[in-house]
Amino acid sequence: APLLFPLYKKCLTRCGSLGCPMLLLVRSVFSAGLLATSLAFDGLVHVGEDEVCAGADEAECTLALRQLRGRKIAGTHDHDEDAAAAAAATSYHYNQNQARAFSALCKLTYCSGWAGTAKSVELTCGIKGWCAPAGIKIKPGSVRVLALPDGGSMRDVVAYAGILESVPGSDEPVEPGCVAAVRGTWPRTSNGKRNRQNTMVPWATGGCPDCLVHEGYQKIWQVLMGSLTSAFEAIGCNMSTPIYLTGHSMGGAVATIGMAALKEKGWNVSKAQYVFNNPMVFNKAGVDYFNKLLTGSENGTAVTRITHAKDSVPFWPWGRQNAGYTPTWPEVHYGALGLNHQVCWKDSKFCGVKAEKHLCSSYLCSDHLVSPLAPGGNIATFADLVSVCFKGAGTRKAIMELPEVAQTHQPSDDQLAWMDSQLELLQSEGLSNDGSA
Repeated sequence: APLLFPLYKKCLTRCGSLGCPMLLLVRSVFSAGLLATSLAFDGLVHVGEDEVCAGADEAECTLALRQLRGRKIAGTHDHDEDAAAAAAATSYHYNQNQARAFSALCKLTYCSGWAGTAKSVELTCGIKGWCAPAGIKIKPGSVRVLALPDGGSMRDVVAYAGILESVPGSDEPVEPGCVAAVRGTWPRTSNGKRNRQNTMVPWATGGCPDCLVHEGYQKIWQVLMGSLTSAFEAIGCNMSTPIYLTGHSMGGAVATIGMAALKEKGWNVSKAQYVFNNPMVFNKAGVDYFNKLLTGSENGTAVTRITHAKDSVPFWPWGRQNAGYTPTWPEVHYGALGLNHQVCWKDSKFCGVKAEKHLCSSYLCSDHLVSPLAPGGNIATFADLVSVCFKGAGTRKAIMELPEVAQTHQPSDDQLAWMDSQLELLQSEGLSNDGSA
C-alpha cells in the first residue's frame, strides 16, 4: 500500500475522473493493500481520511473508513491498553431507547427553570410516554428545579432533580433511581465566560494528583453541587440510590464532572449515563480516573457521549487551546441521516465527529441543537414555549410544529437567542416563575 500510494495520487491527478480505468484498478489494489498492510502491522501504517477517500464515491469511502476503524482501536499504540479497550467495546451495548429518554430530560432544562418546568418533565417522561421504552417515568411531584446565580444573572446555572420510577414494557429498562439534568450554555449569562475559562486546573478534591479538568466547568459544578445534593435528599434520594446525571452541551460537561464528584462523596452513581454534544472536560489521566472511579477499570464505559453530524462543540476547546484535553468514550455519533449512527472507541480519527469533514460551530449551523433522539428533533427549541415552560403541558413530537427559527435550521446560537428573547417577553407580559427550589 505505501508503494502504491504515489501511483494512486498520480493517476488521480491526471485522470480527475472515476471513469479512468487505470485509476479504478490502482484504487482497488491500493485499498486492498492498505487494509492488508494495516492489519499486518497492527496499525503502524497511518492513512488520513482524505487519502482513503480521495476520488472515491460515498459508499466506497464509508467502507474504507470502516475497514480502517476495524483494524484496531485508534488513538494509542499501547497493546495492553488496546486489548482492554477492545474488551470494553465488545461488552458494550448502546441502548437507543435509554438515550432517547435522557435526551428528552435534557431538552426540558432549556425552559430555564420557569414555572412549567417541573410539570412538563413529569408529563413528557410520564403519560406522554417519551421515557416508557426505557422502562422509566418521572414520579409525579418529585421534580425540584434549581436556578442559581454564578456572577451574572439569577439563572446562570439551571438544573432539576427528580425520581425515576419503573414502568413495564421495556426489554432493557433503566434501573429506577434519581436523575438530575443540567442546562447547557444560555445567552446573557456567565456561561460564555465559563466556557472560555479553558485552562486545565487540578481536580478540586485532590483525589487524583495527575488529573486536570476544565476550569470553568469545574467552577459551575461547585456552584451547583450543594443545592443539587440537597434537592436529592429533599425528594428522598440517599447515598445508595442509583444516581443519573445528564446534560446537553455545557450541561453535559458539568454533568460529567458531577458524576465523578458525587462518586467520590460516596453516592451510588449509575454506570448507565448519557450526555449530549458536550465539550471535553478532562486530560487523559482524568478520563482514566473517571472511568475507574465509576466502573472499576480505566477502560470501563462510564458514560455514553452522543454527538451529531458536523457539530464542533465536542472538540471545544478548539485548536491550540485543547492541548491535553481527552474526550470520554464511547462516542455514539449520529450523522445527518436520521437514526443512522456509529459507536466509536478511544480517540479514533476514523469514526464519529473526527471523521466528519468541515465541522461547523454553533454560530454557523444548527447541528448542535438538531437531534434525532429528542422530542421534535431538536434538543433545546420548543414548539410552544408558553405551554411547555410556563403552563407545564409537556413537549410535542412533531418537527413541523417547531418555530420557524428551528424549522429553517438557523444557527444554534440564533435559536437560543430567540428562545431567550421569547422567555423574557413572556415574563414581561406577566408570566412569573415559581419553579425554583
